[in-house]
Amino acid sequence: MEKIQLKTERLLLRPLGKEDLEAFYEYASDAENTSYMIYFPHRDREQTREFLEAVEAEWGRLRRACMDAA
Repeated sequence: MEKIQLKTERLLLRPLGKEDLEAFYEYASDAENTSYMIYFPHRDREQTREFLEAVEAEWGRLRRACMDAA
C-alpha cells in the first residue's frame, strides 16, 4: 500500500517508517526532546526500530479501516 504524502516546495509530511530509524533515534534518545512526551528516551536503536514498526503497522491498520468504510 502506497504511503500518503503531502508535499509543498518547502515541506514534506508523511508517516514515519523504518527508513527514519537514524533520524528518529537521534530525536527520541534525547532526554530534553522527550521531556514532555508520553515515552521516556529510547535506550537504543532496537527500541526505536520496534517503535517505528509499531507505528507503520498501526498506520496500515487505520488506513485499511478507512478504505473499508469508504
